[in-house]
Amino acid sequence: MNALSGPSDQHRYGPAPVLIALIQSAALAQAVCVAADLRIADLMAGGCTTADELAQAIGSHPPSLHRLLRALTSLGLCDEDQAGSFALTPMGSLLRSDTSDSLRSWLLWFGRYQWPVWGRLLHSVRTGESARMLVTGAQGFGLLQNDPEAAALFNDTMVQLTRAVAAEVAYACDFAGMRRIVDVGGGYGTLLAAVLQAHPQLRGVLLDMPHAIEGAAQQFERSGLAERCEVIAGDFFQRIPEGADAYILKNIIHDWDDERSSAILDNCRRAIVADGKLLVIERVMPARMEDSSAYRAIAYADLAMLIGPGGRERTEPELQILLDRAGYDGLVAAMQRALLRLGHVETGGTEPHQFLHPPQTHRLLCRPGLAGGGGCNETNTQEQNERERIEQKVTEITKRDFSSWFVFWKFSISSNLFLNFQKMS
Repeated sequence: MNALSGPSDQHRYGPAPVLIALIQSAALAQAVCVAADLRIADLMAGGCTTADELAQAIGSHPPSLHRLLRALTSLGLCDEDQAGSFALTPMGSLLRSDTSDSLRSWLLWFGRYQWPVWGRLLHSVRTGESARMLVTGAQGFGLLQNDPEAAALFNDTMVQLTRAVAAEVAYACDFAGMRRIVDVGGGYGTLLAAVLQAHPQLRGVLLDMPHAIEGAAQQFERSGLAERCEVIAGDFFQRIPEGADAYILKNIIHDWDDERSSAILDNCRRAIVADGKLLVIERVMPARMEDSSAYRAIAYADLAMLIGPGGRERTEPELQILLDRAGYDGLVAAMQRALLRLGHVETGGTEPHQFLHPPQTHRLLCRPGLAGGGGCNETNTQEQNERERIEQKVTEITKRDFSSWFVFWKFSISSNLFLNFQKMS
């Protein structure tokens, strides 16, 4: 507590200031979206630092733009000096369009296309129906088929959000012995490109709707992967390319209700070769919510599925039910990244590339030779005790933070199903 300011607002006024700040944050989020739309960060990075300079470049009302800049400063996106000039902060730089960690497309997608839909959350809560359908008249992702600008923005958004996990998937998952993988609903191919770059023996197939195909082809061309990757326009509810060693579903199942999710898993089940694997990357909904930023992040994602395509985030048992229905059975729970981090700490540390694929970890979690039921040897008491120790650590960790954990479900048609959790920093 500051001695000059007296008791904290929480102590003096109860929870009201917290709720008021929550209400205000919704409007201020729109201010950030407007800044992204006006390319303010790009202009500031190019040398424009005052409201007058920016207003002239944008073609906006200088006093009003100055007020927006001060709002951005209050949010930590800009700094204002005594002369009235503004400079980007590291967080503000995320609004630039020319950086590898840009989130500008996501802000534009939210401001232009999600904002009106969130305004109809009441409709979804009352009826269980998609607010997006009410606003746009299109079911699921039908808007993207009919609006090229919306499709390009959505796919760019998925690129920006996938960058954070692509390298982790590529290096943490065992693709040894595989020759061909299919990314189902892979958008512009950010994840698949990362996997192919990390594993030169692999060839890839990307399946998505026509609105994503051109952008995906351009991505593989820029990455020098065009000769190793086939791009196919199709509908994963109808047919999935057959005969690959592994199939990837990243943030696909959460878009759909149980019936449609089961249809996707059934189609993957029919497409996978006898000793193939399915890798599903999803958030895990906790059994009970708590008041924390981590839980709010997954609550946001869950409500976004409600108002959008009509899906939801699922708990681990709910995911397991879907898998059982599709014919995937046997579950061994472990946390690959948690094990890697624990091993890193307990052994005194190694270089990153050395502990991404430790032999012991892969012996426990991703043992090769799954065909014929040889996935796990439960007769080794020491291994079993170590597995149980890791699973207990996993339980403790996930109770603290659900939003930053993604699930990697690895299946073998003829053997056990592996559940690997990946910690995202």
